[in-house]
Amino acid sequence: MSIPKQGDIYQIDLPELGSDRRGNVLVLSVTRYNTSQLIVAVPVLPKSYNILIQKPVIELDQKHIILSDQLKTVNYQNRKPRYVGTVPGEILLKVLGLVSQILGIR
Repeated sequence: MSIPKQGDIYQIDLPELGSDRRGNVLVLSVTRYNTSQLIVAVPVLPKSYNILIQKPVIELDQKHIILSDQLKTVNYQNRKPRYVGTVPGEILLKVLGLVSQILGIR
């Protein structure tokens, strides 16, 4: 398996959502960090979840949102990763900017 890159979207097992659940995540960590088999990522959910979520979200497209405040560190190799695609650079910059604001990083 290739090493995930910053801005990639992967579908992975998400056992915290229940057994046999899979979901998409956007990789925020840089490739050098990802060589450790860990990634820092945020969930990418169907837009229908937006009704239930009162937090800052970023629209990826007409069907998906990115939960920028739900940072997760996961061992991607243990979660049966499947590459889905890569977000446009401007979307990645918006997410990283919001994460920086949440963490107080300038």
